[in-house]
Amino acid sequence: MGNYTLECAACKASYSGLTDSFRLRCDNEPSHGPSLLRTKYDERQLKVRDDLPGIFKFLDWLPCANISLPLHGKSLPYKSDGLAKHLGLTDLWIAYSGYRRESDPENLVTRTFKEFEAQATYARYFSNKLSNGDDITPFIISSAGNTANAFIHASHALQVPIYVVIPQSGLSRLRLPEETSAFSIVVKGDYSDAILLADKIADKTGLMREGGVKNIARRDGMGTVMLEAVVKRGSLFNHYFQAVGSGSGAIAAYEAAQRLAKSNQFGDTNTKIHVMQNSPFAPIAEAWQRGSNTIVLDESKAREHIEQGIAPVLTNRNPPYAVAGGLYDVLRASNGSARGMNNRDSVEALRIFTHFEGRDIGEAGAVCVAGLIDAVRNNEINANDSVLLHITGGGITDQYAQFGKSIEHPATITVDPYTDDSSLDSIIDTIDKRQPIRAISKDHINSIIQNN
Repeated sequence: MGNYTLECAACKASYSGLTDSFRLRCDNEPSHGPSLLRTKYDERQLKVRDDLPGIFKFLDWLPCANISLPLHGKSLPYKSDGLAKHLGLTDLWIAYSGYRRESDPENLVTRTFKEFEAQATYARYFSNKLSNGDDITPFIISSAGNTANAFIHASHALQVPIYVVIPQSGLSRLRLPEETSAFSIVVKGDYSDAILLADKIADKTGLMREGGVKNIARRDGMGTVMLEAVVKRGSLFNHYFQAVGSGSGAIAAYEAAQRLAKSNQFGDTNTKIHVMQNSPFAPIAEAWQRGSNTIVLDESKAREHIEQGIAPVLTNRNPPYAVAGGLYDVLRASNGSARGMNNRDSVEALRIFTHFEGRDIGEAGAVCVAGLIDAVRNNEINANDSVLLHITGGGITDQYAQFGKSIEHPATITVDPYTDDSSLDSIIDTIDKRQPIRAISKDHINSIIQNN
């Protein structure tokens, strides 16, 4: 169950999934350049395990050997009625990855699909380290807010320590309906500053970086959105729409769709991947529309454009676009598209979605809906095409109504962006004093995992 190998998207080099300790890259990268590893599971047929919680129902297609964790939460796919009729589409499906007002043990407490990344990453990390007899050091996560929520919630449920680095603009989004003990480092900068600082701290302290898009567990965890929807519909979709910052979720959707097509269980449709960004900060869309696999970014204008958008979670200055197996390759292979949607159209799309679907969605979801409306308007989708619209987050209003205002996680420390190692040493000294870094007890991990 869940046994797998890793294959390089560039050179096809193959690695054992379990004996290579949490591998994130190909050994041949110095020769062929940056590339993503992809998972090849021994089990080619999709088997659904409804006896397991959350995304672990797809255990055979998750990189965690045979273990599951007591973590709940999954996407809700359903066939649209109201929005579909409004757009003139007969087979529009919505994958809602947000908090739902309905009573549901699989509700997403942190309100976004990032919970799937956290579930799969912890399962992969624990199974891998236990198999190899390695120390299990805590994660240090960089996030604009949503990923931090997901990993903080998972670490709280699993009772393991975690350190998070977020930009100052993301602090208000660190909200959960529970108090946690996560160590949060707020950097006076943007998301890319948070990534850099987390990398530097990890290098100095031995804290574990989970790898971002290079971590196959994050992608395969997010890929369960596609699995849920295809299983529910019974066949693959013609089109998949998602708003993106890094694009890792869209890459995950493509990889999952390819895996499903090769299973011969759900048809062989080549699902077109369509991604949206929030203009004026839309480097992926701009590069794609130039027909280029290279993103050109003016750093001074980038910061200005980031501040002008309504969806800060979609602002990644270094997305995995040009890497082998990255978003450029996905868009080309799927005959997909990338577009930038402005604030005005996105706000109007939010109004339309709320009116016809009755669900509370976030800014990223609004950008996604705007992209779908634009594609329909430009006749890029036929009326009878099957379409999966992924709303990657939502439900904050419903959650507040049920629990009262969520608890805003306070900053443990606030620091300037990384400039040199002297300032870094000061930050690490503070971490040591407040929450000393120690390996996680293997006895504790063995007490919470379930072997299947």
